[in-house]
Amino acid sequence: MKHIRPYRFWRAAAEGLLGSLALALLTFICFRLHANSTTVALLYLVVIVLVSLKSSFVPSAFVSVIAYACLDYFFTVSGLSEWLDGESRLRILRAAPLPNLFVIPAGSPPVDPARVFYQLSESRLMAELQPRFANIVIDLPPVLDIAYGSLASKLAERIVLVARYGVTLVDDLEKVSFLLGRERLSGIMLNGTDYKTPGWLRRLL
Repeated sequence: MKHIRPYRFWRAAAEGLLGSLALALLTFICFRLHANSTTVALLYLVVIVLVSLKSSFVPSAFVSVIAYACLDYFFTVSGLSEWLDGESRLRILRAAPLPNLFVIPAGSPPVDPARVFYQLSESRLMAELQPRFANIVIDLPPVLDIAYGSLASKLAERIVLVARYGVTLVDDLEKVSFLLGRERLSGIMLNGTDYKTPGWLRRLL
């Protein structure tokens, strides 16, 4: 009877350690693959269920706490939405490999996106960032399809329209140019292009 408790203790410790190692390996792989938090949470849940089926309560609870901490630290990134709501500090991250490129994470999807742009227009964020950065690029929503598109466009001084090749109509581009003002437009960028000529020939031309 004296040897039963130490055996159970070391068995529980070994099970908790194996579960933690599995979480560590899973965290490393998902972090390198830039997996989203929902996918990682499901994978963590699988590990927790497997540990709970073969272990007692203590190792399962220990692995659950480790999984929650890893998910919160590595995959739950607070961003602009949380800063506007006063829930966290504003995070400005360096985007490798360019030394002078920085990114502000968007954060969790807001319930009311129009409120986010209204808060941005009322804040002094742009005024504080302009002396520190030579160029500030803002990914804005569509102007015609979304009601708050015109409000969001007021955050930028100059605008580059993004149009999908073969999909966006010329009439829509004309409407957007009229709504935003032609004096604010710096150009149009086509994405989704399907070139007929080979890439090596286009580079020569």
